[in-house]
Amino acid sequence: MHILESYALQDNLKIDKPFIYEKFFPMAIEGRYITIDTASDDESNKYSHWSMVLDFLTPYLKEKKITAVQLGGKEDEQIPGCYIAVGQTDPNQKAYVIKNSALHISANTLSLQIASSYNKKIISLFGNSFYEQFKPYWSNPDDVTLLKGNIKKPTFNGNEAPKTIDAIAPEKVAQAILQNLGHPHSFAFNTLKVGSLYKNRRIESSLSNPIADIGVLGVESLIVHLDYNYNLDNLIKQLEICPCSVITNKPIPEDIILRYKERIVEIVYFLEDDNDPSFVNFCISKGKQIGLLSRQPKESIDKYKINYLDIDKPINIIPEIKFEDIEEIKNTNKKKIFFKSNKFLIHEGKAYPNKMSVAVNQPISSFDHPFCQIIDHRDFWEDKEHFYFVEKK
Repeated sequence: MHILESYALQDNLKIDKPFIYEKFFPMAIEGRYITIDTASDDESNKYSHWSMVLDFLTPYLKEKKITAVQLGGKEDEQIPGCYIAVGQTDPNQKAYVIKNSALHISANTLSLQIASSYNKKIISLFGNSFYEQFKPYWSNPDDVTLLKGNIKKPTFNGNEAPKTIDAIAPEKVAQAILQNLGHPHSFAFNTLKVGSLYKNRRIESSLSNPIADIGVLGVESLIVHLDYNYNLDNLIKQLEICPCSVITNKPIPEDIILRYKERIVEIVYFLEDDNDPSFVNFCISKGKQIGLLSRQPKESIDKYKINYLDIDKPINIIPEIKFEDIEEIKNTNKKKIFFKSNKFLIHEGKAYPNKMSVAVNQPISSFDHPFCQIIDHRDFWEDKEHFYFVEKK
């Protein structure tokens, strides 16, 4: 039973089409447009891959002179490539915008029913609830495209982790939009996995050369790898330029820590056989945040722990990850798997999508790089949550 029918039955009321008072909302756009509403009081209804959808859509929308208008609350993350109206419309203005759109896209929100009352074409994304209970009530079924996360029984959990709705592949959303606009298109790949950290760009440096202007990279501080290249001169030069988080597998001299205490955001210390507890104690005594990591087997870590008993810091083990360990891709032909990265390593003036790409000399020309062939190596799979994996058709 639809939730609206439940309310009607409870209150002995008849269901009719609603009347919505519309208020004009000015927009500086011309021609046809579609609306994407990202608002929801339920975190599990907020789709995480809208920026990827727009990456796929933008060339086709520009060609057809169609604008994507983002509606939602002022706290909603803005989608690059959209005309932004988040936090600017009340429900009556939102109704005006939706009424004049060519297509409406949303999860289970009020705007879904507003669009239904106008008999608009709709793409509905559902994850943690039954579609039948909340579907666009007044719509002709032929006007609605339903996209669901791959789950048999919804959780009804408002804070799912991971979110069921995020199992909807971004290229499937883009294809549904183009299909409903009368411009069908099939992308040459299928999504296998979107890493949990792919949404957030991360820039790192191998310290091969200091980076003079990190502003062009879109970051305010830099992550530098002394564990790749223990070059203290370049570390000092980089700290003179900008704040840095330092990843190291060897102690950093005390005078450098003292001199650049305010410029060192944090230290990540990888424990190896020659690890030094006194270095960790010194960092803590000077108020520096330090994390302890290791790629060593648990048996080796257990031997180290006695030297760290008086240090209230856990030693986190990074497990060795193999292709076969990744559920979403393990049954796919390796030759057909490609990836995009949102974690980049700057080495000798070039950008690489991961450490292993340096080893095989495969730099990229921009952060918005084409899909690359995977590299079947432990160091590559360790960064899997920063990658977007697809299977080429």
